[in-house]
Amino acid sequence: MKRIWFFTSLAVLVCAALIFFGSGALADEDIGNITQVHTGADPSLIGGGDILSLTGSFVEFDPSVGGDVCYAPGMTQTFCFRAESFSPDWEYVYNLWQLFPDDWTVTDVYVEGTPWCDNGSFGTFSWSFQTSPYEVNIAHLRYQGSGGAHCIAHYCFEVTSGTGEPDALQSWYWDGDGWGNPPHNPCSDDNYTPAGQNACDEAINPQAAVPPCELDPIMLTPQEIYDEGCPCEEQEYQFTVWNNTGYDTDVDLTYMIVEGGGTCQGPASVYLEDGTSLPITVKLYPLGDFGDLVVCEIYAEDASDPANHDTS
Repeated sequence: MKRIWFFTSLAVLVCAALIFFGSGALADEDIGNITQVHTGADPSLIGGGDILSLTGSFVEFDPSVGGDVCYAPGMTQTFCFRAESFSPDWEYVYNLWQLFPDDWTVTDVYVEGTPWCDNGSFGTFSWSFQTSPYEVNIAHLRYQGSGGAHCIAHYCFEVTSGTGEPDALQSWYWDGDGWGNPPHNPCSDDNYTPAGQNACDEAINPQAAVPPCELDPIMLTPQEIYDEGCPCEEQEYQFTVWNNTGYDTDVDLTYMIVEGGGTCQGPASVYLEDGTSLPITVKLYPLGDFGDLVVCEIYAEDASDPANHDTS
């Protein structure tokens, strides 16, 4: 059941996921290690004259390690990606950028499982926003060895999904240390380059693609909102009504306090063309004493076919 759960206490809104922020800056000791290992070597002598430092490196959607297998607009989801890098000539990787569609919201990023290298190792992991909330800079050093190296890490993103046509595409960009011959900055085949970075010098692999889920005909998102606040003070919450019926229709909306006391109100009906959505504002006026629970249930029904409905 999808509902608003409201506790009368200090006002703190929690919307489906906790937000963590990390730093993408390299530590001084990591930079020192890179400089020390590379000092004194001649990159032109490593691997012959056809050195292609990070050629073939890519990022690909990979739900096999966990998370969701498809995206549903407005839902809180987890998506995991496999980031594979290659180097025949000892080029290290500093950072990896990943760009989601601009109506997506990233709330956390983490490493799933143990990163692997056939010839090399990984440094510490952190992340930060290049552009909040949809463009992420992952700082995860890859110390790739000479004579050929292949390294893999899986990065998982906690997001509120937006839209995509038909797949949601994520662009990516690698930042190498500039060792040897290019490419040092391979990117997805849309030539994505984060602001302030070197131009992409290899764009041969596709963007990572997350397929859409088969959506319910009528949807309300988010499924639940948990909040704390004071009794006898009006609160406002944003929900979104979605029409995936295949035709234009009116969606009737009803609001009911199913636990505790108070009132819950919003628009009685909204008109939606097929494949579109509309945000609505729901006003909750909770009654009772501190510590009481007030639950408002919102019901959305297709006026053309009552079998199409959803509840939040």
